[in-house]
Amino acid sequence: MGHPPVSISKRKEDGRVNAIKDIPFADDVNYSMFAASHLARAEGTEITLRLFIAGLYLGCFERLLGYFVDWSKATTSIARNFKIDKPVWIYWAEMYQEMISDKELGMAMFSPDTIKVLDDAANIARERAKNAILNLADILTAIDKNQQMDLCKIFVESGLDAALFVRRSL
Repeated sequence: MGHPPVSISKRKEDGRVNAIKDIPFADDVNYSMFAASHLARAEGTEITLRLFIAGLYLGCFERLLGYFVDWSKATTSIARNFKIDKPVWIYWAEMYQEMISDKELGMAMFSPDTIKVLDDAANIARERAKNAILNLADILTAIDKNQQMDLCKIFVESGLDAALFVRRSL
């Protein structure tokens, strides 16, 4: 468990600070954030919702697939829809090389849709426990809640078992 690798303190249009700012992340969420940031740096962009979900897939691959009804279908769908075009282990090797390099890594900024999902996940975590740590189940619950966003809907329709991650988050 650790603190977020970035302070997400950008103010929303109405002046409120994002809910995610002061909540610690579970290790698998940190790995996912690093993976999403790696993808964003490679594309020279902010962490969009597509890159964030791709980062979840790369950062906690084995744990994430446990939340799907059919992991084989899920891997095919997620790879296609979220533009994971290489085997997962190649991304892991790239991230390892990036970590051991001398270059400074810094986190990429988050897109508004990504911030919305993260804010919802932080609020879900806080409803679960007073001193909550943001975990994978909180993020999956937030993605499920935000199916009005096309990428969230596509991710859920890849076979996400909502009942399973709700049970695991209790």
